Amino acid sequence: MEVNADSAEEGLDETRVRNIFAEKLEKRRSLEREHGITLSGPQTDGPLFYVEGKPLRNYGSQGQERTSVICLKMAETEQIKISSGVQPVLLLDDIFSKLDRKSSGKLLEELVERHQSFITAPRKEAMFEHLGHLRIKTIERGVISDG
Repeated sequence: MEVNADSAEEGLDETRVRNIFAEKLEKRRSLEREHGITLSGPQTDGPLFYVEGKPLRNYGSQGQERTSVICLKMAETEQIKISSGVQPVLLLDDIFSKLDRKSSGKLLEELVERHQSFITAPRKEAMFEHLGHLRIKTIERGVISDG
């Protein structure tokens, strides 16, 4: 697997990137104000994953792409831990929705074994049961309870 930055401005000099960015900002200004969001900038860039030279976005499943992003996040936290000595907390929202049961189980085991994480899910997954040492909280109608 290969990972590259997803940026149309990659490989350009700083002046050219500034000019392209300014043009995009000007062109999209009214739409951005209308929607209350920024449509141009580094926050819109993301990693592109390739398998055998083909972009995973076009040739892989949503589950494969999601797993790749989560694995990248886990690698980032490992690097932070190595460089700073501090174990970061991974905040993960609804990561299992595009994954099959087997992939979800393997991912959850890796997260529990090697990472400090806070995971949200719209429903209690059956795979949580075999990892009895997890602290699971349920929120229903604004009330937080155990399990």
